[in-house]
Amino acid sequence: MENINTNIENDAPILFGLKKENTLTVPNAYFDKLPEELLKIASKKQSKVINLKRWLIYSSSIAALIIFGFLSLQKNNQQIEVDNFNKSFNELTVMDFEEDLFTLEDTLFIDFNDDNELTAIITELN
Repeated sequence: MENINTNIENDAPILFGLKKENTLTVPNAYFDKLPEELLKIASKKQSKVINLKRWLIYSSSIAALIIFGFLSLQKNNQQIEVDNFNKSFNELTVMDFEEDLFTLEDTLFIDFNDDNELTAIITELN
């Protein structure tokens, strides 16, 4: 044991040069006032601690549900539009196709030799 103390004294002479006395002190009547001080601290209203991790999980879950609902409604609206188009398409008759075809032929046919017709088309476009 004495050998260890000698080695430490040689390695850390400043440490062994310190006085060996108790410098820690407690104020007078500290332990008498301690329960009262603790009760004062406990009686103060504590601020509420918010768990951010839980709040983040809840808010992201709600956001995901809202997005899922919105996309479901969009998909449903698209399906309704497709159903309406299919229904109206299925109700078409041969006469409807012929009327549309003749209407298209009239609008698509342009006589480039007729200057009056070309002038009318150009004024319509402008």
